[in-house]
Parts: sequence; C-alpha cells; structure tokens
Amino acid sequence: MAPAEAPIPTKPKGPIGDRLDDSVLAHLPSDCQVLSITPSGQSLWAETVRIRVRHSNGRIEELFKKAATGQIGRNMMKGSYEAESALHDAIPGYVPRPVAWGTYSADPQTHFYMCEFVDMLDDVPSARQWGSAVAALHLGSMGNSPDGRFGFQTTTHLANVPVDNTWSRSWEECWTRQMKSLFDEDERRHGPDEEFAKLKAAFLAEVIPRYLRPLETNGRSIQPCLIHSDLWPGNVKPRVDSTDVCLFDPCAYWGHNEADLGICRNPRYRLGPAYMREYWKHVPISQPEQDFDGRNTVYAFKFHLLLSILYYKDRRFRKIATDEMRELVKKVQLEKEELEKEELKKERLKKEELEKEAPEKEEPEKEELEKRELEKGELEKGELEKGELEKGELEKEKLEKGEPEEGDMEEASFKASLCLPIYQTSSSKL
Repeated sequence: MAPAEAPIPTKPKGPIGDRLDDSVLAHLPSDCQVLSITPSGQSLWAETVRIRVRHSNGRIEELFKKAATGQIGRNMMKGSYEAESALHDAIPGYVPRPVAWGTYSADPQTHFYMCEFVDMLDDVPSARQWGSAVAALHLGSMGNSPDGRFGFQTTTHLANVPVDNTWSRSWEECWTRQMKSLFDEDERRHGPDEEFAKLKAAFLAEVIPRYLRPLETNGRSIQPCLIHSDLWPGNVKPRVDSTDVCLFDPCAYWGHNEADLGICRNPRYRLGPAYMREYWKHVPISQPEQDFDGRNTVYAFKFHLLLSILYYKDRRFRKIATDEMRELVKKVQLEKEELEKEELKKERLKKEELEKEAPEKEEPEKEELEKRELEKGELEKGELEKGELEKGELEKEKLEKGEPEEGDMEEASFKASLCLPIYQTSSSKL
C-alpha cells in the first residue's frame, strides 16, 4: 500500500491585495500608511510578501511577512519567530529583526510571521562571508543555553518538517532525538523498508554513539551554542547594503557548533572545505580532532535524510540517503571488528609472555630449593661430625683417667668367672 500523503501547510488562498489582516496591522504603528504589498522570495510552504509602509514622520519602512495554514502552519510561524528572535539576540547585525507572529483575524486557519525586510543579493556567499558569520553566531551564543542543556523551547522546522528539540542533558541524546523524529517522518512518507529499517537501527545504536559520545567522555565536554541548522545558500545571502551576509529561516536549537558544518559536505549546496577552513580561523575543531571527518559525515547525513523526506516522490534522494547510511554503518562496524581483533591479539601476546615467563620464574625457585637442600645436608653432616668428635674426646679423657672402656669391663668380668672354685660350679654327686 502506498504511504499516505504527508500533511503540508498550504499558502493562503486569494489575491494578496493592498490590505493587511487586522492582526498584522496591530503590530504596526497606528498612524502608518501601507504603501504596497508585493510578492517576495520563493517558498513551497508559505506565502511570502514584502510590505512597504510610511510612518507619520515620513520614514519609509519595509517588512517581510510569511503565512501558512493549519496546525503545522501555526507551528512553523511560531518556530520561526522564536528561532529568529534567539539568533537576533546573539548576532543582531546578521539576522532580520523579528516583529511578531500570530493568527489572522479574518481567517483563524491562517498564521503569519513578520520581521524587518533585508534586501539581499541572490548569490552564494563567499567562504569568508559564510565562515565569519557562522562563527559569530556560535561564539556569540556559546555558553548561554538555559541550564547548559541541548535542545530548544519550541519545535522548529527544516522547511516544513518538524524536528524534535526536547531538552536533553547530553549532546548525543539531543542529536539522537532529532534523528529519530526525522526517521519517523521519512518512514511515514515512504512507507516501511526492511533494509532501511536495519540501517536506521544500526545508525542510532552504533554510529551516533561512536562519533558523538567521545565529545563528552574521558574528561571532554562541549558548550551548547545556537545552531542555525539550515545554512544552505538559500538561507545565507549577501546583503545589498554591506559586505556582510544575512542569516534567516533558521531551524534553531542549542547544540554542538560543528553540526552547522554538515551542510558543507553535500555538493548539492555548493559549499565545501574552503568554507570550513574559514570557519576554523575563528573556532577550532572539537576534540577528539581525529574524529572530525566521521562527525561531519554524521551531521551531513541529516540533510540527505531531509531531502529524502521533502522530495519523497523522487526515489533518487531516498537511494542517496540509504547509500550514505550504509557506508557509515559499514565503516563503524569494520572499525569495531578491527578493534576486537586488536584486543584479541593483545590478549594472545600477553598470554604468550606469561607462558614464556613461567619457566624462567620456576628455574630460580628450583635452584633455591636445591640450595636449601644442600645447606640442610651440610648442616646435618656437620652435626654428625661434631657428635663423633665429641665422643672421641670423651673416650680419650676416660683412657687418660685409667677408666676401662665398657668393652674392657665386660671382658674382665668373663675372665674372672672362669677362676671360680669347682664347688661353686658343680652340683653332681661323686
């Protein structure tokens, strides 16, 4: 069965006209005059317009407004306001000033977000412009996350796709939540797939821990900073009035700064290593540095999955996402196997060393035992010789004193018995 169509926020129907909804006008000075309302920019998910007004003092101001319908549209407008407000607080020179978000009075199903209008060039920013602006965002917000947590206070969106920003204590937990929500959306649009499901399980259980856990273990830690999360050239453009760039349409959250560099790995977005090198002039690579390429691949996969979701009718994007995930899983599993082999080799070498040391250890013990036996024999021999010597000395003393030896006394007694009278020895009659 084909998967159900994903609910997509629609643009408000009807001509734009020259009149703004009362809810929008309520956020403008009451004495201002609306001069024009014209289409501005391109969006598949929302109506976007440029509003030109004149204030009572003659000052001309331009505003940008986008609107979408339904509950998803409402969530998108709220997320846009809170995300851009957070970024504007951190780097006001790079982000349009948010004005308001709300719901149309004339149509409760239509919701809007409004901010200052910034005139931009439709060009890809230079590596220097991109790198310095992104670094300014990260450095300007680093360490300011509520309670040092990862996530965001409301749901934000990549295009029209909601991302789970639930507050988390660890970066690994936060990123896993986000990826799970995107995987769920991908399956909802594509339907179940056995291989993709197996790869997804391995990605969540093995790949993410392998590359993100080392950032916060063995004495290492990371400080959350504001992440734009969608820094493709369509959302970072050179300003007309300066040499800087303007950052807009963020899917903001508090996270690991390198997550914003994942976009540079995808050739689709015309960014590349030069953009990361410019960024590193301001912000160093996180530790362990040797894991950067793996982390960057993990962060880049998020955009492959996003494209699979957004353009789910084009199977090319699902195939790219599947291939990328398969390579990541294979790399981590091969690395794990190599580590296990290395551990087994170490254990075998250790065992061989112990076996080699055992005879060497037994030989001194045997020599020590033989030495003790020899010493014992020598001691017993000495005691025997001492006894014989003492006995000889004693006999010598007896001879010197004229005392017969025990054997001589027995012989004398025998001889004396031979000289006794006959009557004493014969009892026979004559």
